[in-house]
Amino acid sequence: MCISRVGGPTVLTRRRFTQLTSAAAVTAVLAPLDALSNSLPRSALVLRDLLLKHFPERPVVSTTALPKKVIVIGAGVAGLSAARILHDAGVETVVLEARDRLGGRTWTVHFDDAPVDMNGGYLHDLDVNALARLYREANWPVEDTVFYDIHANGFDASTGESLGLIGKLRLAYTMRGYFQGPKDPPTTSATDYAVEQWTQQFFRDAGLTGPDGRLIESLIRSIQSTDGSDLSVRWHDKLPKTGGPWVFPRTGFGSFVAALAEGVDVQVNQPVLRVTLRSDAIEVTTGTQATFEASHVLSTVPLGTLQAGGIAFEPGLPSEKTTAIAGMGVAHMEKFAIALRDPIAESDFTLRVYFDATTETRLTFQNFSKRLGHPIVVAYVHTNYVSHFLKHGRQEREAIVVNALRAMLKAPGLTPKTIVQSDWSDSPYSRGAYSCIKVHGGPELIRNLASPAYGGRLLFAGEATDVDRFSYVDGAVATGVREARRLLGI
Repeated sequence: MCISRVGGPTVLTRRRFTQLTSAAAVTAVLAPLDALSNSLPRSALVLRDLLLKHFPERPVVSTTALPKKVIVIGAGVAGLSAARILHDAGVETVVLEARDRLGGRTWTVHFDDAPVDMNGGYLHDLDVNALARLYREANWPVEDTVFYDIHANGFDASTGESLGLIGKLRLAYTMRGYFQGPKDPPTTSATDYAVEQWTQQFFRDAGLTGPDGRLIESLIRSIQSTDGSDLSVRWHDKLPKTGGPWVFPRTGFGSFVAALAEGVDVQVNQPVLRVTLRSDAIEVTTGTQATFEASHVLSTVPLGTLQAGGIAFEPGLPSEKTTAIAGMGVAHMEKFAIALRDPIAESDFTLRVYFDATTETRLTFQNFSKRLGHPIVVAYVHTNYVSHFLKHGRQEREAIVVNALRAMLKAPGLTPKTIVQSDWSDSPYSRGAYSCIKVHGGPELIRNLASPAYGGRLLFAGEATDVDRFSYVDGAVATGVREARRLLGI
């Protein structure tokens, strides 16, 4: 039930719930994508043209002068999309990446030939996803998703029980009520309040009790990817824009990242510490004490890193920019990819939420064994539980996840072959999984973060700067294309 977006599991809104419970509608929309071939575009120029075609939005304000040289901070899909277009337009472009790999929060790991995305993971909402249209024209392979079937359920660790038929019916009925939202939703920033406040009120009124009640509440809460105490009720079902089913990029987003970076000057292990405006240039200093100069700088640094002061700006950013950075929300989610030594039958589970009432542990597991052809399970840590989870060290976190899987499958001897865990909240280069709208916040903060500074010499991109699709991979790509257009005046 908990499905990943740029940062992991996403919010299942009222619209999304209706779409998912209509199997006929899902099949009809997915049908045109079934015939995609396995070929990948090799020409960087073709990819540049596809980016410009499918992300046509032109910024209202262009830079004051065409760039002579551009430094892009961050080799995620936002930075690389901009760099692809700038490089192919003949602009000297350097991408500085703090990590030792490309992709940023769009990170694909491989177990032999089986790719697993540690963030993102889907082309979400095909009706509104420009990147999905690019994939279709470029013949990048995708696969249908299956979230709801007879094997999707919950597991109550205190009783060892899962929902039976009656419990599943109650779950569907309760879920529909929950996603109808408050009767009188707030209409202004002043009257806005937290999603968690609405959630608690709903479950008090629902009067759910006993093992089934605990599982129903846990399953519904697990659909909410981040802690609802920070989320705005006012914007909860309005932004980002959603619509339509989802598909998997068959090779993971890593293939897309590699194509974006082909031939571009990308320097890894170069964490940017300072951006300084000079009279005739803009200067960037990295943790290796290297100094770079350019006519323009494009920052695609994640919102969490900006909030933590990971980069110093001299002179300081304007007040509307700092207010936007402080006022927006950062969602926290962690993900584990677990390759097992022994196979798991599809009948064991496809998707299951594990809940332990004694420790408040809440995890979502997906069985990717059939899709990937290897015994691979993916686990998400999310909702209000993630703040407790992050207090543990990385080895303890791994043990919590593995022991939960053993208990859920009643397989105490289950042995992982390989485990990869994300570090979105721990890493100074992300400080969270994706952006969101906090209580009393709104899209005006996103617009302010997206606006240029330093007279158009310093620009900003990344999923947190896209009003319509913040927190999604396609939103990040859109912002990179937007800023390349701004720089080139196209």
